[in-house]
Amino acid sequence: MVIAIASFMLCYSVRLANADFRFCNQAKLPIYAALLHYSDSGWISEGWTYVWPGECRPALVGPVKFKRYWIYAESLGNAFAWTGKLEFCVKYGSEFKINEEDCKNGSFDRRKFREVDVGDAVLDNYNVPITCKNCVLPDVQFDKEKHLVTIVDVAPVTRQGVSFEVPVLGYFRFRIDEARQVIRVTAQVHALLTDLRMKFSSLLSSRMEMDDECGDRFKVNRADIKPDGAVAKVSANATYARWVCTYANLPQFKCEDTWIEYPGFKTKGIPNCETWMETVRTSKNKLFQQSGEIKVRLTPHIRGDTDIYLSTTVESVQLDGFGQAIANLFNVNLRSIAQDMVDSALDESVMSVAMPDDLRGYVKFQSVSFSDVGLTAEGEFDVNGQQIISLCRKFWAEGKCQQN
Repeated sequence: MVIAIASFMLCYSVRLANADFRFCNQAKLPIYAALLHYSDSGWISEGWTYVWPGECRPALVGPVKFKRYWIYAESLGNAFAWTGKLEFCVKYGSEFKINEEDCKNGSFDRRKFREVDVGDAVLDNYNVPITCKNCVLPDVQFDKEKHLVTIVDVAPVTRQGVSFEVPVLGYFRFRIDEARQVIRVTAQVHALLTDLRMKFSSLLSSRMEMDDECGDRFKVNRADIKPDGAVAKVSANATYARWVCTYANLPQFKCEDTWIEYPGFKTKGIPNCETWMETVRTSKNKLFQQSGEIKVRLTPHIRGDTDIYLSTTVESVQLDGFGQAIANLFNVNLRSIAQDMVDSALDESVMSVAMPDDLRGYVKFQSVSFSDVGLTAEGEFDVNGQQIISLCRKFWAEGKCQQN
């Protein structure tokens, strides 16, 4: 049902306030949220606003003009959804902004939006909490008609004292190969790297920073990792300084007082002194300080059946002035460190949280690549032996599965 403008106009009292309309995610999973509201040109829906757990993000940058808005949100893989009664258009696969006319005539997906009463004048950001008391992970959904199982879970990772989470979504589709007496499984597993990207700079800094008073000082200013087709690109900006201290072998001495005692009084005697030679720092100077930028390509590969690893290639180093020292430092450190950190987020244990227990020992990935959501691994494999009967009975009608 497309919302009619006239029937809702009486619900609004227009007012101006310097405030943003924000989604606040209090659920355990990342969410994608859409907002339906009135504008000068009529009704409009827009999204998606991606919100990490514990985070608030604006869906509409102020002013908050009206008394009522409508919201729709869903978690990764649509395992959980927050809906209402009013239906309007959304678009999957990209950001969108859909007006009423396009919604009537276009071929968009439709979702039911829930009403939010903003109330009277908003003097600060208006936050809409997205909560989910009944969200239990892992979430496992069986679709017997499509012979499909979907699993959503979140894998916690701690690296160098920094904790982040990797939501993982797995799709497993089954079909019977009667000639071969096996179940053929098509698998697709996605690892969402948004939290890793948000904390990547601090992770990199914890590994690479140096502060030698009389030597190398190296500080990461910013760093990011972004998907670029099937690979990912790591970019980092850092400042490198070389400090030089000079030393000299100089004489040192120390004297202690001596006392001569007489009946009823005492007086100072000749001081007891010792001398020695000691190497001491005489100056500290900054030899040079330069900034540098490096870009590293990360290419994912499969080792064995489910083990994912990354190869690294330094693509470019852009330096200011005297920068060969920075180039050497970047090449030696950033490649291995960036790879190690990303490997920790994408190791076998992380991907396996989205694998059904029935299939864990059978999964074989044939391809892996970066995507907009993070990392995607795909493969096909056969299930036979003892597991074929239990799987068959889960997804096919009684009588289809017989044990010989």
